[in-house]
Amino acid sequence: MKARVFLLGTWLGTCLVRADFQPIELRPESFNADVVVEKTAPKPVGAFVTATMDGGTNNNAWTWYEQGYDPTRPTTGLPRAGTVFTAPGDPNRSYRMPADYTAPNALLVYSALPSGRLTFPNPAAYSSLSVISAAGGGTATLDYTIRYQNGAEQTGTLNVYDWFNTPAEIAWVANGRVNTDNGQLGSTYGNNPKLFYADIFLQDTTTPVREIEFRYSSGNGRTAIFAVSGSSDGATYVPLDVQGFTHDMIIEAGAPLTGALFGYTTVVMDSGSTNNVGNTFYEIGFNRDAPTTGLPPAGSTVTNLGRAFTFAASYTNANVFYLGPYEGYDTATMTLVEPTAFQALSLLHCAGNGPVMLDVVVRHADNTTEQFQISSPDWFNQPDPFYVLNGRFDPSTLGLNNVNSGNPRLYTNDLVLANTASPVTAVEFTYMGGGRAAVFALAGLRPGGDMFLPVAVTGYNADAVVEASAPRFPMALTNATTVSMDGGTNNTGNTWYEQGYYPQFPNSGLPPAGSVITSLAQPDHHYRMPATYSGPNAVFVDYAHPEANLIPVDPQPYSALSFLSATANNNVTNEVVVQYADGTSETNTFTSRDWFNNAPYAYSTLGRVNLNTRTINNDPGRTATPNPRLYEAQFPLNNTTSPVTNIVLRFLGAVNPTTGRMVVLAVSGTLGDFSPILAPLSPGSINLYEGSNLTLGSVLLGGTEPVSLRWQYLAPGSTQWVNVDNGGNVSGADSTNLVITAITRAQSGQYRLTATNAAGFALTDVATVNVVSRMQDVTQPGDFIYILDGSSPAAETVDHAIDNLVQKYLNFDAFDTAAPFVGPQGFVVQPSVGPTVVRGVRIYTANDQEPRDPADIVLEGSNDGGVTWTLISSNALALPSGRNTVTTETIDPLRHFNQEVIFPNATAYTSYRVQFYNVKNNAGANSVQIAEIELLGAVPSAEPPSLTIQVGANGTLVLTSSQPGTLQSTTDLTPPVQWVDEGPISGTVTLVPSPNTPAKYYRVRVP
Repeated sequence: MKARVFLLGTWLGTCLVRADFQPIELRPESFNADVVVEKTAPKPVGAFVTATMDGGTNNNAWTWYEQGYDPTRPTTGLPRAGTVFTAPGDPNRSYRMPADYTAPNALLVYSALPSGRLTFPNPAAYSSLSVISAAGGGTATLDYTIRYQNGAEQTGTLNVYDWFNTPAEIAWVANGRVNTDNGQLGSTYGNNPKLFYADIFLQDTTTPVREIEFRYSSGNGRTAIFAVSGSSDGATYVPLDVQGFTHDMIIEAGAPLTGALFGYTTVVMDSGSTNNVGNTFYEIGFNRDAPTTGLPPAGSTVTNLGRAFTFAASYTNANVFYLGPYEGYDTATMTLVEPTAFQALSLLHCAGNGPVMLDVVVRHADNTTEQFQISSPDWFNQPDPFYVLNGRFDPSTLGLNNVNSGNPRLYTNDLVLANTASPVTAVEFTYMGGGRAAVFALAGLRPGGDMFLPVAVTGYNADAVVEASAPRFPMALTNATTVSMDGGTNNTGNTWYEQGYYPQFPNSGLPPAGSVITSLAQPDHHYRMPATYSGPNAVFVDYAHPEANLIPVDPQPYSALSFLSATANNNVTNEVVVQYADGTSETNTFTSRDWFNNAPYAYSTLGRVNLNTRTINNDPGRTATPNPRLYEAQFPLNNTTSPVTNIVLRFLGAVNPTTGRMVVLAVSGTLGDFSPILAPLSPGSINLYEGSNLTLGSVLLGGTEPVSLRWQYLAPGSTQWVNVDNGGNVSGADSTNLVITAITRAQSGQYRLTATNAAGFALTDVATVNVVSRMQDVTQPGDFIYILDGSSPAAETVDHAIDNLVQKYLNFDAFDTAAPFVGPQGFVVQPSVGPTVVRGVRIYTANDQEPRDPADIVLEGSNDGGVTWTLISSNALALPSGRNTVTTETIDPLRHFNQEVIFPNATAYTSYRVQFYNVKNNAGANSVQIAEIELLGAVPSAEPPSLTIQVGANGTLVLTSSQPGTLQSTTDLTPPVQWVDEGPISGTVTLVPSPNTPAKYYRVRVP
């Protein structure tokens, strides 16, 4: 492959009649869906601040909120705007918060904003000043200059603590923060984040101070300064009026709390129980997508296993007897509405993080008691359940979890009574240990009876159930659109928004309604955006809405049409029936591509909005990758003389048949000569082993002849496309089919086909070719492996890094389970095969959360059990955006998204240390995660492979290898021998020699 300078769209003659693709105005009834949030819609969470503690002016991740923002926890957050507070450890220190949290309320200073100043409108003399500040993302050091009214200056240094540090100089503990990425609250009642005070002692105590300038000096933290107080004696500090705040970093009370559903329960079953952080129960009907999952309706009776239980009459009030290690919940009393004599009682219950040990006392009307001890089983996976909920809900994240999984579960426990004559009046519970237990109902077996029947009780002490009538999303943008890209007519998930909706990045979003855009990929293509974003603005099709009709306002003849479109949940194939005024019609098909990461693209909105949580994502503050995207689907017309009267658009199918959906936002057409039109590449992207053969193909669908074709190549990490030339193992570089035989790892990268004629040029989409090594993975499931630092969830532990399954390994950092991520984190593994020579690593992406992908990797080796380590390789990573989502699948480098790094190494080691220092978004991520890592290399101590050849039936050759490897052949053993890869061999392969094939010699190469 050679790089050459080339021109696209060169004018080739004077007889050419060229016409750009111009917008075709469509009648309003052509649009059948509103998929765009208009700029006047209720604002997203991120619009209530202009900078954040963890993201700075990127305005992403975590920041502060005002007390009252979470009405269920009114004491959490920063003090109300304009209020005076005192430091918890020193009542002589008073400070006043900024007067308005809807305006700039902090001075932000960090590496991207290296200086700022606060001025005093009422200059006065002091012996010392005290500055209220905190830093996000680490500590920081600021230089300061104090300027006196007489022109004198004083300089010094201010050390600013991270808002999660715990020094002595604590001014305020907020006990909560909010994430602008998803609207969720964090660190509630966790003694974080904090504000700190830092004192500056003045050299001149008689001259008034007029201002302080702060300059960034060092550190990763973003410093926010909120207040200054002054002291005349160095002991008592009083608030000072200041001016000069630059950014709004506090979400005010009254702003929408969109990422949590508080107020519908008082407790949950997970560890953050009384804070409502974690999973709990929901009523049947709450999960609209799985309406049969959840607890039976309030007041209903369920019969099973010879027992009948009636649930609490209401799920909007207390509905369980809750027992746990919390004040007020260590005991509970169940009082019978009608005391009745029973032979036995049965309890319906379960436990979170169980089992839970309970002491149970049954009280009788004759004042006797009977005492029992029971174990309440964990609500997951225990045998003999009475009822299976098939789903649970986390109010703190809005997450529906374990849906249709066979969990959670409710169980029964029978209490056989000795006193069967005196009526039971009450059942008392005392928490003895374990997690948290919820008792739902009581059933009784009367003397001589044959079934446990419901017993009406009072005394419920907690609400652990989200009722069916609760909103699935508390502040969703339900009225801004009728259809969304992610959810279709469910109108949930992510969709487009208009420019101006998110003021932090006013150029993100779709162009203004009715405006004309020019394609980035094909500058001769122009499109007019829909006339309104507050009404129907898209032509929408999916499997349930398979047809739409586009009607031009002014029918005209065209030689080609182009559709500005995009899909969600992968590609969609469509049929287009073009109908003409002369009564004829013609049919075409086109494939519209997913709104993320495909190329070339006509336009990128640089952001989208989540309707569920009213949060922005994929904007320039969160990623440098331009998404979502709009693409062009175009085709030539045979009838170029009769006006087009209407266009019938039909959904033919999708990669994901029931969730794939497409929108068309605009149509353009041309009459006359036009640039080439190319079909999408096949395959679109591919993983293959080195030594394999590759064919990439497209189809030239139309365009004014002659058309010149040329394949182009983009190397990993490069931004420069180069022409591909024929030669070596490459052929077809100037045709629609590119063929690479015995491909090498050096030919990994991206490929596209260009087509050029006198009217212009065209580009296909991009095919990513990932050539993977045939070297073996020296690790295997069960090898000794341990985490270096931090922690992992129970189902995502470090052994999953080498278990040969997609199930991921996730590693929180050593500080907490919240953002930002602080590296390095990683693990040590000892391959059980003994000393190995590792020459590469292959890393597979996990199932979600791309910001958690590692951005680098450091590999070290040891031969003394980890006492000393030797650096083998240190590399930056650029893992693909694709997710490996089916966690039960066996890892396959040809099927699953991965990145491979190869490096020189000839030394064998017995232990390896793998560390990740950074992830793709340190500020927004709370952990690092991968689905799998393979250490690629060889086992020097292994026996050399053997190869046997037998002649089978009909002259076939049966080759058997003692070890997996690569079968190679040559026709000449004269040095230098040229061995050719025949393909992988594991066990036996059968070859059918051609009569004209020369004699071959074979061998097996083991990495």
